[in-house]
Amino acid sequence: IKIETAGIDKYENELHLIGELPKQPPELAERVRWLLGKVQTAHAKVEADEKESGTLKKVLMSEY
Repeated sequence: IKIETAGIDKYENELHLIGELPKQPPELAERVRWLLGKVQTAHAKVEADEKESGTLKKVLMSEY
C-alpha cells in the first residue's frame, strides 16, 4: 500500500505541475493520459490491498 501511495503522490505532483503551465502544449496530452491511467491503476491496487488487509485483520481477530 505504501509503495502504491507514493506512486500516486508522484503522479499527482507531475499532473499538478503540468496543470500550472500557462499554456499546455498538445504534446503533453498523451503524458497526461498516461499519468491518469497510472493513478487509476495504483488507486485500484490500494483499494484491493486495503480490502484484503481488512479481511486478514478480521481473521486474525477471530483466531487470536
